Amino acid sequence: MDRETFGKLQMTERIAYINEKLAAGEDYEKILAGVGLTLREAGVAGFIKVGKEVREKPGKGDNGFAW
Repeated sequence: MDRETFGKLQMTERIAYINEKLAAGEDYEKILAGVGLTLREAGVAGFIKVGKEVREKPGKGDNGFAW
């Protein structure tokens, strides 16, 4: 999947796509590179890797966290 197509997906679809790839045993950084993102860009976009899955990073003030 290219960066433009990935960018058009909703956040839940992006997370599902990445988690599918992670479940298949692919490396997180390679998945990101495949869609044209760096780790830093993924963090800025709102992704956070927790264990073996990716979640949406809580925004400032959500759940008591301030990122």
